[in-house]
Amino acid sequence: DQYRQAIDHDLDRAYANLNLQLEEPVRQRIFQEVVNELIGYGPIQVLLDDPSISEVMVNGPKSIYIERDGELIETGLAFDDETHLQRIINRMIHPLGRRVDEEAVLVRAENLRETPVGDAVADDVAVMIGDQDKR
Repeated sequence: DQYRQAIDHDLDRAYANLNLQLEEPVRQRIFQEVVNELIGYGPIQVLLDDPSISEVMVNGPKSIYIERDGELIETGLAFDDETHLQRIINRMIHPLGRRVDEEAVLVRAENLRETPVGDAVADDVAVMIGDQDKR
């Protein structure tokens, strides 16, 4: 799609300007991380793309868990900070007509497939986002 092509082109220009010679696997990893940040759901996109994961739970920028085969697993993934997390949450739920603020700290977004950004989310993945200190 046009966004991916533009990102790929801009990264190629940046590598050339910096005279960077990166191996293809490194280039692909950087490309995917940039795509996930700009048009996906940041560090949790890889979890949403995994068909073996049934639920993604985000309890704060540094607290991300998944459910796989009925088992709760800490991922070790993290958002940069609270601002990064809020940006991704709002990207995720804006098409649903929802918002997150101090009064609404828990969001269940189970029907993202029906939203304009839902193409990035598997049909059967539930996403819970909340502040563990406020539940």
